[in-house]
Amino acid sequence: MKKPGICLVELLVYIFIMCTFCNTSFILCRSIIESEKNMTLSKSVMQCRDFIIIGKNICREKCKSGYIIFDSDTRQMKFYIGVHCEKKLQILDDVEIRKITFELSRINIDNTGYIKNAGSIYFVRGKEEKKLSVGVYTNYVNEE
Repeated sequence: MKKPGICLVELLVYIFIMCTFCNTSFILCRSIIESEKNMTLSKSVMQCRDFIIIGKNICREKCKSGYIIFDSDTRQMKFYIGVHCEKKLQILDDVEIRKITFELSRINIDNTGYIKNAGSIYFVRGKEEKKLSVGVYTNYVNEE
């Protein structure tokens, strides 16, 4: 007659199954967190690119000149028409803007929606770096 309870072999099998389940869950969670961290740099570059394109479209629609300025103190991009701030974009905290090659950190846009000065913005997060290039008198805003 078998006594109630579990034997040592059953206990070891349960422990093995639980360890396997926990290890698999840990690996899956870690890979999800890593992929989210890698996406933040690309997300920031795409947001800045879209912000520049939106600024160009607003200038074209209103037939007014404007400019986009980078405020390093508040970590924001601001779009102005005249002295009135039309839009703001907050840059993510994890992402650092290492270098801006525009004169006075300013992108000038004419009333037809074309950019008057060329330059690049270098984004850095950890060891990864991305570059956003903007061309003159074109609709060229490229992420590299």
